Amino acid sequence: MPDREGGLRALIVDDEAIIHDSIGTYLQETGASVDHAYTETEAIARLKSAEFDLVLQDVCLPGTDGLTLLTRYQREFPDVSIVIITGHGTMETAVQALRSGATDFLNKPIKLRELDAVVQKVARLSALQRDRNRLKEAIG
Repeated sequence: MPDREGGLRALIVDDEAIIHDSIGTYLQETGASVDHAYTETEAIARLKSAEFDLVLQDVCLPGTDGLTLLTRYQREFPDVSIVIITGHGTMETAVQALRSGATDFLNKPIKLRELDAVVQKVARLSALQRDRNRLKEAIG
């Protein structure tokens, strides 16, 4: 992963290789660095070992519910923007994800224009978070 001042750092958490390939390739073309996890265990290990700006998290993972995992991310990694992705999305699921702290919600198949908007939003949020952390360090 690049240093804190580098481009957007993204973690894709999905059990479908095609999602990793398509989203990962697109994000890399935008200058982001991308890491991958296929299970909850892999996702948590990646988040503990490196800093990320963005997690693209599928709702349906083997052995876990993505919304439950979202709650854990919020508790353990509060500075990471979480975007929920799903092929089985309903308005109720989207509302629940956003109320649980997700930055956004995308339905599969993911439209590149929507993904790009989310990436731009997360990049702005990450820049603000880094500025806030610098100010805290300078003050405290």
